[in-house]
Amino acid sequence: MPDLSVLICSARRPAWLEALVASIAADAEGRPALELVIVDNDPAASALPVLERLARGPLTLVHRHLPEPNIARARNLALALARAPRVLFLDDDQLVRRGFFAALEEAWRKKPHWAVGLRCRVAYLDDLDAPLPPPGAYHVPPGYPIDRERFGSGGLMIARAALLALGAAPFDPAFGLSGGEDTELLRRLDERRLKVVWRPEVSLIERRSTRRGPLQRLRRAFGVGVIQMRIVLRHDGVAHRPRQIAGRVLHASARSLLRLVRPRRYPGSRAEPVEFARLLGELFVLAGGRWEPYRRKRN
Repeated sequence: MPDLSVLICSARRPAWLEALVASIAADAEGRPALELVIVDNDPAASALPVLERLARGPLTLVHRHLPEPNIARARNLALALARAPRVLFLDDDQLVRRGFFAALEEAWRKKPHWAVGLRCRVAYLDDLDAPLPPPGAYHVPPGYPIDRERFGSGGLMIARAALLALGAAPFDPAFGLSGGEDTELLRRLDERRLKVVWRPEVSLIERRSTRRGPLQRLRRAFGVGVIQMRIVLRHDGVAHRPRQIAGRVLHASARSLLRLVRPRRYPGSRAEPVEFARLLGELFVLAGGRWEPYRRKRN
């Protein structure tokens, strides 16, 4: 029986998925009590040839195809297939390095007794072979509870029983095409006082450039606004929210105006456009808009 289930949901990234599993196998060599659970969420089942090759490899592998595009349903399926008392969520655009699992186990032993899970640090690098930045670069003390707005499932190790306490399918499918299903889940964990903590000394590598273009940053900020407003509406309702948003719009507008009128004293910054994009996403949801970037066309 495995003591750790590594859950991976993938869609249209078969080469990246194979690279991730290869990095897991290299670091987990000689660790028999680990199983991989992979859900291919591509309607075209593009990962099938990779999964068939991986099934002949050294790791215990369970895999399923979920043709309906929905990241929340894929995570729920992976969790249902897992057998270990602890689960580790990894994304198909991530890689692990030598020593990752040993550091993860050490972090698990050191986590506060009240925590049901921990979130590993993720390093976003252009060059996947570059040295990892030092842990101190993150300025997050070990054991610090994760902020509700900063939660993600990539690199999350958690007791399976804590997730099942929210139900047999804890990830909400309503967030399956927009993202944010993991952030919303943390909100419910937090409401039950089931805490997840940061562990900044354990690192993953993610295939995402740190030098994003302005349009990419604005699109991401818009999506963050959409997701956070949907979570607010789900848990807190809409009371007073438009007034709060209006206040933030006025504040960001005033800062932008000061930078135009007195540029030497108030130097320019990209923070205002990003803030406006996030506010626009919140207003978009309040107006009844739907934003589903994870929707895939069926082949």
